[in-house]
Amino acid sequence: MLLFHLTIANLKMLARDRQALFWALVFPLIFVVVFGLFFRETESPRTLAVIDYAEDSVSAQLIENLGQVDDLNVNLRADEGQARKELNNGDLSHLLIIPEGLEASVSDNPPAKIILLYDDADPLSGIVLGMIWSFVDRANLQMAQAPTRLELVPEGVSRRNISYLDFLIPGLAIWGVMNFSIIGIATSMAAYREKRILIRLQATPLKVRVFFAARVLSALILSVLQAAMILAAGWLLFGVAIEGNLLHIALLVVLGNLVFLSLGFIVGSFSKTVAAASGQGNAVGLPLMFMSGVFFPIENLPTALRLIVEYLPLAPILEIVRGITLHSNAIWEFPLQLAIICGWILLSAVAAIRTFRFR
Repeated sequence: MLLFHLTIANLKMLARDRQALFWALVFPLIFVVVFGLFFRETESPRTLAVIDYAEDSVSAQLIENLGQVDDLNVNLRADEGQARKELNNGDLSHLLIIPEGLEASVSDNPPAKIILLYDDADPLSGIVLGMIWSFVDRANLQMAQAPTRLELVPEGVSRRNISYLDFLIPGLAIWGVMNFSIIGIATSMAAYREKRILIRLQATPLKVRVFFAARVLSALILSVLQAAMILAAGWLLFGVAIEGNLLHIALLVVLGNLVFLSLGFIVGSFSKTVAAASGQGNAVGLPLMFMSGVFFPIENLPTALRLIVEYLPLAPILEIVRGITLHSNAIWEFPLQLAIICGWILLSAVAAIRTFRFR
């Protein structure tokens, strides 16, 4: 019963500490909004400018067929010079030039040539180029009156298109929990030590383990709230889909936060002042954030570094939470990652107990 009341008291103190609430809840949400605005998907149709010098039935059919393609905006132009200028300035990425006498060339002097100018530095140019090649091939078969000997029967299969935001938001949720837990515990322990609260605690009837258990429980509750708010913000503001079991995500947040809290206790044990605890907490958290895959897949790292990062505490947590949110996996489908997390829980807890100092 005493543990329950102490946990509630810790949560009330956190709720009254506006600065702590800002770093725990508002600061990660700012990151979500900023990254969401930068990397939100803006699906605009690709523009294909067309100069039609032929103006005959063949060119009209080609333009009509291209106009029926989704995500391709066919824009008829009259001024080739202006279109080429826009292409050189980067305002236009694709320009199709249909020469005069196309229909006559097709029938009397094949092959007739149509010219496509495009920005070869644009990775999406290949998509438009493939579309035009497809229509040219189809037109050749139709004009040759070739019989249909092979027919494709398309059957659509729904597939989740995972965007960078879908990848990023779960990473930001775990990063927010890690950042506040490490720095929050480290600075509070340093403050308790500076104010001699820990020494006075030993002179009270309150058991020390109950005091710290209540502090940890309140932090675990707050961590679940943090992660829920960040994931909800991504879902409400930018349409980030959360596919998996929410209870599995909450359980993973709790398991991961046990590691982060222990790291915070270790940092706090070696910090003589609150400022030093904050700096040392950042020294631990920032390398984990950048190397463990919060912002990019760890597969992009060099092989030797990736093998090390895979066994740091943050990377397996991120791998599991993304497996749950992006692919609806269950938490027990990641036995190796869970074993690494449990190993870190044990090792960090032992290290925190051995390094903790009251003075």
